[in-house]
Parts: sequence; structure tokens; C-alpha cells
Amino acid sequence: MAAIIFDGREKAREIEAGLRQKVAKMRRPPRIASVVFEEDEASLLYTKLKKQAAVRVGIEFSEEEVGIGDRVESLAHRVRTFSGSGDIDGVMVQKPAKGVWLEHVKDKGEFADWWRRLVVEIGQGRDVDCLNPVNLARVYTGDWQILPATVAGIVEILRVALPERLDEQSVTGLSLLGVRVAVVGRSEIVGRPLAAVLSQSGAEVELLGRRSDLSLVKEAEIVVSATGKPGLIGGGLIREGAVVVDVGSPKGDVVFDRVVKKARFITPVPGGVGPMTVACLLSNLV
Repeated sequence: MAAIIFDGREKAREIEAGLRQKVAKMRRPPRIASVVFEEDEASLLYTKLKKQAAVRVGIEFSEEEVGIGDRVESLAHRVRTFSGSGDIDGVMVQKPAKGVWLEHVKDKGEFADWWRRLVVEIGQGRDVDCLNPVNLARVYTGDWQILPATVAGIVEILRVALPERLDEQSVTGLSLLGVRVAVVGRSEIVGRPLAAVLSQSGAEVELLGRRSDLSLVKEAEIVVSATGKPGLIGGGLIREGAVVVDVGSPKGDVVFDRVVKKARFITPVPGGVGPMTVACLLSNLV
């Protein structure tokens, strides 16, 4: 049986249509503010796509371009100011690629420490991408109300891929008891929180890094790869009938032409997880 190739753009349009109806009934349009680093071309593109989607839904979206090399105290103050504004309902910071950051920060320090100094300034009630460490910690304990946007997008994709597993009593709307899952990529934005959430739905999750023994992927019924390393997941790592979600950017982690021959459901790059992330970010805001 030929694999189902997920159309993330179509599904995102469905989500947007529902959000547009909700926004139209509000006293005023919700407002989101985004801090984006001018040196990171990928971040500028993602922010543009988010703004376009927000406009379609009726959400007001403003972005402020800043420099990666600006004093971290100044950047943190900007985020704190947005979070304290009564006119802004959601605040996000577009995380730059570590390589881009290293090119522009004179006092290198630790990228993780620099990032944490910014996201702790996002108000917990305005944290639409679940970046604040307090909100992120709630994901790991199961005490969450919203998920990081990409994680939420992947959960929505799995709801489409596994209609037989739908269970509205579950925290994710999915019952994955005993399902073997391989999550490749250990970032705090995707891999780690996703592994936690799927475990909370009953799945048996292997959380792997790009340098891990990837032979474990062969046993998985669901494979999610989010490393940004093109070609990491080839056909030889995928069991027949697996569900494969490719979060790699910008080219994808999965060798699509080979994996599509073995999977029963697969997301393409582009047009898969990306549009779903944007739609779920706006859903978090609303």
C-alpha cells in the first residue's frame, strides 16, 4: 500500500479557519510580539511566515529585529518590556541557529546560558511557544496547558496518522499504550518535550541523538527526526508500515524517496511540520 503523504499546508488551513472564527468573536484582535535576530536568515523567514498566517487569522503581529551581538542585558530588557505590556497577549523569541550565534557574539560564553537569560523574561502567561523554563518544566511533569508549537504540531499530525488511536480522555487525544516510538534529536524545543508528551500518552519512547546507535529506530512504529542533519534517516532504518515525521530543516532529516517506499504515513519537507508549527503557535495564542 502506498504511503499517505501528509499535506501540512491543507491541515494548517483547517486550523486557521477555526481560529479565524474564534478571533472574529473576540472583543479585540489578539496581539503577538516577536523578537527576531537580523543576522539569522532562517529566523527572518520563519517570522515572515508566522506574520502572514497571523494576518490571515485576524491576529495582530509585530516583530522587532535585534542584533545577536547586542548586549544580552539589552535584549533581555526588550523581551521583559514586551511581556509587561498590557497591549500584547503573546511574546516569543525566535531562537537563532547556534552556528549563527557563534559568528556574532564576541564573548562566546555558553549558547544555552545566553538563550536562558532571554526566555526567562517571557511572562509565563504570554509564553505562546512554551519557551520559559517554568512552562517547559510543566511539560515534563504532565502539568501543561499548552505545548511548544512544533510539539503541538507533531501531536496533531499523529492524530491524523493514527485515527485508530484517537482517545479524547488522553492528555494528547491519543492512546499510545505500548506503541514503540523513536525520537531522534534531543533539543529542548522539540525532541525532549515531545518524548515526554508521547510517554504521557503511553508510548514506549527511545530518545536518541544524531550520534546515537540509530539501529534502535528500526524497531519503532513511529519515527520522529528533528536534528537538522540531511539524509540522517534512510530507508534501511525504517520498518515496514511505520509513521515517519520529518522535523529537519531546511532540507529534512529523512531520505524521502527511499523512506516513502516503506512508511505508511510520512511528512514531507517542506509542507509538513512547518505549516503545522505556525498554526499551532497561533492556536496557543488564541
